[in-house]
Amino acid sequence: MLLFDGGNLTIMKIIQGITQIFTFMLPPFIFLKINKVDIKYFFGFNIKPSFIIILLSIILFLVAYPMIDWLLMQNSKMILPDWLSGVEEWMQRTQTMNEELMVRLLGVTNIGGLLLNILIIAIIPAIGEELLFRGILQKMLTNKIRNYHWAIIITSIIFSAVHMEFYSFLPRVILGMILGYTFYYTGNIIVPMVIHFVNNTISIVMYYYCFNYVFNGEIFDMNATSEYTNIYFALASLIVTGLVLFLIKRQSK
Repeated sequence: MLLFDGGNLTIMKIIQGITQIFTFMLPPFIFLKINKVDIKYFFGFNIKPSFIIILLSIILFLVAYPMIDWLLMQNSKMILPDWLSGVEEWMQRTQTMNEELMVRLLGVTNIGGLLLNILIIAIIPAIGEELLFRGILQKMLTNKIRNYHWAIIITSIIFSAVHMEFYSFLPRVILGMILGYTFYYTGNIIVPMVIHFVNNTISIVMYYYCFNYVFNGEIFDMNATSEYTNIYFALASLIVTGLVLFLIKRQSK
């Protein structure tokens, strides 16, 4: 946190980018190299996703957003029993710390800062996290338990837990499942990477716009959810999401 003082915010972003690379991006390649696995075929780089697959994948994320937003609203109201009060306090502290960290990273006032945020918070995590979670963990679990549905669910739970944001745990699990199914159906890791990148980039650009042109440089609650999201809209989103995912499956065959 000392690195946030003065002009050291850029240094903090660079350190975070390096950390992402060494935590998520390099280990999958090292792991496959040690085990003499063909990286190109393992991650599906030999399968070129069609334009329609990429387009449907982006549409999939967009139509799923109301459902994810509703889950975020419900998850944010989570209250644990009294006997877990100590755990709840720790979860709240961790959530607050992560949110403060992200707010400091996102609060930029120029295009250069915005582009650096897209690199550090969108591009690198989209590549690294998908290589590790979908590319390695999900495939290993699928081979181990012989049920790709459970493999995707378990991977998504771990994916969400790693972020240590407990009051947005459920929506991130759902996002992880969307990423998992698109990877399984298409066989190419680039497809979930694109969805992951779009998700992160939209959040970064929206925060940049609101921070500079709506709140005029004032800190605001980045996790504030829409009061207009209701259960019926979320259910409609769930149905359409399933239909688009079915189309992706059909197109990928």
